[in-house]
Amino acid sequence: AISGMTAVGGMVLLAQGTQAEGLIPNSPSHWMGAVATMLSFINISGGFLVSGKMLDLFKRPDDPDDYFQLYAIPAGLLLAGLAGSAYTGLGDLGTVSGSVGIASAICCIAGIAGLANQETARTGNVLGMAGGGRRPPPSV
Repeated sequence: AISGMTAVGGMVLLAQGTQAEGLIPNSPSHWMGAVATMLSFINISGGFLVSGKMLDLFKRPDDPDDYFQLYAIPAGLLLAGLAGSAYTGLGDLGTVSGSVGIASAICCIAGIAGLANQETARTGNVLGMAGGGRRPPPSV
């Protein structure tokens, strides 16, 4: 909960004052917001990694194989689309990064909901990590 509030506070700082003209923060408050958001992202992602390791402790030898590494394909495509939009100038970067943020939020919420049930805990953990990894750059 504390990391979530730090992330929200960092995003509020990023939204305050002048609009950033690029991906690099241009004021001290934007830098503080970017640092707060990045540290929150690291802490939240670390929590999901620890949850994954704890879930592995309870995995039985006869459990079916998990192919969660395949979640990296849509995450990579989404990040590649965001980077492609930023560097080629196709589309509005604000709209594209907003779409990535919405997809990230949905994955994080689905991940937390998935952790509530033992049958869906592994999927919830992977969704949470995928959602945390697809956040747009802090200064967008």
